[in-house]
Amino acid sequence: MYYYKIFIYTRWLENDRKQYLNHHPICFSSFIPQVNENSVKILQLFSLFTTLCAISYQNYSTQSKYFHISF
Repeated sequence: MYYYKIFIYTRWLENDRKQYLNHHPICFSSFIPQVNENSVKILQLFSLFTTLCAISYQNYSTQSKYFHISF
C-alpha cells in the first residue's frame, strides 16, 4: 500500500501580476511511500497532483490544503 501526503499552497504573487490575472498556484508535494516506489503509482500520483493543483487554482484558495491519498 502506498501512502502519500500532498500539500497545495496558493498565494498571490505580486511580481507575476502582469502574467497572472488571478491567484497563481504554488504546489509542493511530499511523498511518503511505505514500500518501494512503482512507476505506475507515481504516474497516477502526479496525474492526481496536477488535478488538485488545477482545483486549487480555480478555487482561488488562500488557505493551505492537505490531501492524504492511498493507492
